[in-house]
Amino acid sequence: MGVPARTLEDLIAEAVEPAVARALAPVLVELERLRGNDGMVLVSLPEAARRLGVDLRTVQRRAKDGRVEVVEVGGERLARLPASLLPP
Repeated sequence: MGVPARTLEDLIAEAVEPAVARALAPVLVELERLRGNDGMVLVSLPEAARRLGVDLRTVQRRAKDGRVEVVEVGGERLARLPASLLPP
């Protein structure tokens, strides 16, 4: 019995893996930044409006002019707010 033959899938995986790892690296870095314990949390825009005590349209305007930071995660826009606005 010798070394098992490598399948076509094994060969493709070996060839593609480095490229996938390079492409995924910036995504993982950004995910870690978003998960980071920087005192900020991600909430939906309607939830941000509720926590800030303003109308949703106000949050949208503030996001547009940069006063509220917004990130897109999975196609949904989320506001980054201080965790102090969250209930304990």
